[in-house]
Amino acid sequence: MAEISLRSRSGDKFAPLKLLKRALGIFVNTKHRLDKKHEYALVILHEKAQWVRDFTKDPQNIVAFLDDIDETCNADVFDMASLFNIIQQKVSLPVVENPTILPPPYVVRVLFLYGRSHCPIKAEKTEIQMAIQSSPYFFMDAFYIHQSPSEDNQCEEIFDTICDLDEKGQYYIFEVAKNVTKLYDYMAQLLAHPLQRPLQKDADYKLRSKDNYSIK
Repeated sequence: MAEISLRSRSGDKFAPLKLLKRALGIFVNTKHRLDKKHEYALVILHEKAQWVRDFTKDPQNIVAFLDDIDETCNADVFDMASLFNIIQQKVSLPVVENPTILPPPYVVRVLFLYGRSHCPIKAEKTEIQMAIQSSPYFFMDAFYIHQSPSEDNQCEEIFDTICDLDEKGQYYIFEVAKNVTKLYDYMAQLLAHPLQRPLQKDADYKLRSKDNYSIK
């Protein structure tokens, strides 16, 4: 991620790690204001996933840890199976006896943030991953920050791999190469509850005047 720079509308350059930490801080604090029962945990990605913060209802515990991160890890490949192994070990998926009548007590959502342009994702599906993703109460939204795609990087391959994680079309997947505004806009779109939002392909966040609406 260190080799990427994002530009504001005025042309100023920003390090993506700094912007991403700020956007995540806004995200968890906003979710906390919406519902103080939300819980957050943190996993850091090296060649494998590492669980670094247990679940907490205090977003400041997450923000404080993020503030202490001042560099990213270079790796040749990321093993996606390691992430799902950790999820299985640390997270209990809800079970509902009458899902057509009763809502789940909670849902589990992974926000997968990836900022590597030269590090492909090893994504051979395991039984653990398939079991987790089969739950109707598990969601894995993704946010990919990368260089402009070229022959010198693997951005397109990596993004295709991330998109392939969503077999049901229920996850939100975003990518940003240069635009600072898009980073914050996309992060705001992730605030919606996964069971209450439309499919990403049907979502429309444009502001329109009342003259543009018709009543049928």
